Amino acid sequence: LPIGLSAVMASNTCEITGTPASPAVATSYTITASGATGTDTAVVYLEVEDTTVPRLENFKTQFSFPVNQVISDTFFVNQNSSTETITCSGTVASGLTLTGADHNGVNTCKISGTPTEVSGMTYYAITATGKFGATDTAVIWIEVTGATAPKLADIGGTQTLSYSVAVATSEIRFSNSGLDALSCSTNPALPSGLQVVSVSVTDANDTCEIVGIPASPAVETEYTITASGASATDTASVYLEVIDTTVPRLDDFNTQFSFSVNQAISDTLFVNQNASTELKSCTGSLPSGLSTVVAVISGTGVETCKIFGLPDTVSDLSVYTITATGKFDGLDTATIDIKVTGFTEPRLADINTTQNLSYSIAVATNAIRFSNTGQDVAANGCEVVTPPDLPSGLTVTTVTDSGKQTCEIIGTPDEVISTVVSYTIKASSALGTDTALVYLSVDDTTKPKIQDIDSTQVLTVSQPFTPIFFSNSTAVGTLKSCTGTLPSGISVMVDAISNSTCKLFGDGVPNTVTSTKVYTITATGQFDATDTAKVTISVVAIDTPELADIGGTKTLSYSIAVATSEIRFSNTGQDVLAGGCTASPTLPIGLSAVMASNTCEITGTPASPAVATSYTITASGATGTDTA
Repeated sequence: LPIGLSAVMASNTCEITGTPASPAVATSYTITASGATGTDTAVVYLEVEDTTVPRLENFKTQFSFPVNQVISDTFFVNQNSSTETITCSGTVASGLTLTGADHNGVNTCKISGTPTEVSGMTYYAITATGKFGATDTAVIWIEVTGATAPKLADIGGTQTLSYSVAVATSEIRFSNSGLDALSCSTNPALPSGLQVVSVSVTDANDTCEIVGIPASPAVETEYTITASGASATDTASVYLEVIDTTVPRLDDFNTQFSFSVNQAISDTLFVNQNASTELKSCTGSLPSGLSTVVAVISGTGVETCKIFGLPDTVSDLSVYTITATGKFDGLDTATIDIKVTGFTEPRLADINTTQNLSYSIAVATNAIRFSNTGQDVAANGCEVVTPPDLPSGLTVTTVTDSGKQTCEIIGTPDEVISTVVSYTIKASSALGTDTALVYLSVDDTTKPKIQDIDSTQVLTVSQPFTPIFFSNSTAVGTLKSCTGTLPSGISVMVDAISNSTCKLFGDGVPNTVTSTKVYTITATGQFDATDTAKVTISVVAIDTPELADIGGTKTLSYSIAVATSEIRFSNTGQDVLAGGCTASPTLPIGLSAVMASNTCEITGTPASPAVATSYTITASGATGTDTA
């Protein structure tokens, strides 16, 4: 029997049952029935029809498809809904595909695809082959026309852009299978910073592309892009969102922080996992004295939140939450565990700048006072550790500063420390100690600073002169010595009255004529520091006689001649001219004033007694006179 059928006994006779599994042509079949004692036969004619044969209908309408545009799936009507697996064959327009397909539960033939060449109206015969090879044909008329407008394709999915990151070239470029897009527009407006433009594409039609740098975040939105050709337009859609790349992503601190009260903390910066963060602010409650601000992580340029300051109150361990706000108000929070502990010892701060003191000048109050943020320093709790002691004249003592006991260096330096020396000061409280450094030097304020004497000092040979003093602008200390080479008869010494400057004086008188010359005087201070000054001196000859008075009373005797040179005047000036000596009043009778040995002398024999009288003798030289 045909596949799927069999002859069986039923109700004491024979019966053909089953389900035909394949078509079969009309055939005579002999059925033999066997009884208890014999057999009998009978004949039956059977054929099995092919119910899977497709029965396609011709299309009564003609189809016109634009070139390079995807067509809607086109299905042939199959009148045999029992058609099983079907294959389809035949020639269709270039770019189109012919396949078997299910349409509303019925197997049939489908034309789909994108026609790629323009063609006139053409007749196409399509053959459908059923499961068992039975075939049917149907016809369709198709023409492919040229495009009259751009033909943009939608961009599927959501295009996720980033704030401030430029859209890559061709990243959001629409495929155009129609005419060139001469201009492009959008509805609604694109996110700030973006625009849609017409772009030229190599080996393709001009199309629309979204370009730019997003200037602000934007939620996902569908945008309709319109491409305008020479005579018509087309639209396509794209979904865009712009994510806020400025949102901070701070990490919690996994460690606990223990800060000391009244001690400035090291800047504490949160790790920010978003290197593109642009922060607007950092906020949060913190222990008293601490603050949080926006800061930049050194070497990376990444913005984050920084905790800084000086905690001023002891507090238990607590969790503090810091909120970072991005440029567009995106928020993130992070936590930090902080406790603030107290001190059991003083906390002196180093004095890092060198304290330049002056010899014999008292240190001003508070000038060298250490900042103490710890426990009070005990009375007499300040001492020098290294070197063994401070410069002579200075001591370190305990003082009160803003209600807190600390250490201060006081006194008046009485030694010179020319080099900078580091001193370690130890402060002791009831429960502990701390040390701090200070750098000291003591300037030699006794170093002389004598000034040049600007004017030339003109002295006269053999004539005493008024002492000449150098000005010394250093008012501290006394001079140890003044030295220098000077014209013969002139000396330099420390002024005995002020002890702070040098003076020139005549230990005799200038005794040699000298030309104008500059002399250098060296002043040596109390601690051997020296300074020099210059003076210009000229020693000139005397230009008149210079008679010296004859002291006491010369008692002469009547009629006894005056001895030679007995009453001769000393002359240290110019020579007296012959006849150049006169007396006033007139000398006693018998006496006269005459020139002798370049000076004046009284000679003669008194001719009468005379009472003691003062006589002025005038000596005349070549250019002037003098009296004695």
